[in-house]
Amino acid sequence: MAAQQDPTRGSINVVVEYKIEDSTDNSIRHGWVKIQDMKVERSFLGFENENEAKRVHKNLSKLQGVSFLKSYFIIKHQEHYWLAVDKIQYSLEKYKKEHSRIWNGSRLVSQYQDIIRGIIIGMCELHGQRYTHGSLSIKDILIVNDKPKFAFIRNEFLEGDNECPIHKENLGQDFEDLKILFKKVIGTYPGNEELNHFYERAEVNNALSLSKLYFHPILMAPMERFFQPVRMDTLERYPDHEKASNARDHPTNDWIKEVKEYYENIKTYAEEKKRPYRLNVWDLFKFVRNAIVHINEYTKSKTEEDVEKELSTMFPDSFNEIYDLFDLKEIASGSRATHLESPTKDGQKRRTHQQSSGRPPKRTRLDHNLNPSKSEPPSSSRHCQSSQRRSHCQSSSSGHSQSSSSRYQTRRPR
Repeated sequence: MAAQQDPTRGSINVVVEYKIEDSTDNSIRHGWVKIQDMKVERSFLGFENENEAKRVHKNLSKLQGVSFLKSYFIIKHQEHYWLAVDKIQYSLEKYKKEHSRIWNGSRLVSQYQDIIRGIIIGMCELHGQRYTHGSLSIKDILIVNDKPKFAFIRNEFLEGDNECPIHKENLGQDFEDLKILFKKVIGTYPGNEELNHFYERAEVNNALSLSKLYFHPILMAPMERFFQPVRMDTLERYPDHEKASNARDHPTNDWIKEVKEYYENIKTYAEEKKRPYRLNVWDLFKFVRNAIVHINEYTKSKTEEDVEKELSTMFPDSFNEIYDLFDLKEIASGSRATHLESPTKDGQKRRTHQQSSGRPPKRTRLDHNLNPSKSEPPSSSRHCQSSQRRSHCQSSSSGHSQSSSSRYQTRRPR
């Protein structure tokens, strides 16, 4: 078929040759558009109302960022108005039906960690440009190259500041819809304390709280969890961080009695130095950090995967408490991408940070990553920033200078 459409306003202007598949689905269909004698695959978003189609098209044309579909023009086809956009793989609703494995034990599988983080990024980008979504649901999130995208953005841009009553009301509705969306995507898991904690902290009503949710432990890959306590910028002032005194006023359950096997050596060392660990959040944080750095002084066989799994088993609430203790900037600084190799199999050499007898320790890949270094936050978290607009949705971080010396020369005090 051919139609005359203006690619920015939807009014009759330009001749476009296209094809939309026959389907009973009036929200998303697929097809192609002919551009300079070349057929290009496109998807089409369906609307019953022309004004709504134009409003969504206008919003997508103005929004900047990786989280939004690119829109092209509007076509009237079979009594519906169709907005041509980049090729879509799935709606999130359909994606869930075809990717039903959401949990691996008590851990969220990586695909769904990425999707939830992508939704958080998209909402940050949207609000950072003073737009709101309106009536957000699982049907509104589309999947392109396994990444979530926003498309059905219904609310118009509002002039003024963040105190505008209509804008505040729209923001509040977006935050309410977001909580419901999270539960629609990853569900509930009775007895999973990290997930319950995530939903409690998802009761957000501002951009900073939403940004911090990106770094919640339920959304962390195992290696991100492993390195977080070591890399966090709070260790720049270790052990006299300003939050230490506050954290000592918040007792925890008796985590010390949960310390087992080789990790008891970490506890014994502190007792010998007359600095025993106490039952509070700060000392739990210190113990986890010291166990990560020093455990292979007492055993030669621990991999990063081993240590992360064992610490998470011993202290299932520790990452939740760390999340609550520190602010967005500090949490973000501990979540930099590590790009480590996958665990090895079938007798291949395991990566450990062993010390050779009688010689300074050779710096291994793990030693390099345990040495806190100044680097940018993960590319995903940078997307949460709208630097050209008035946005509080930022997750910037700073770090320590990179040192070429060995791990044992850069070690922080216990």
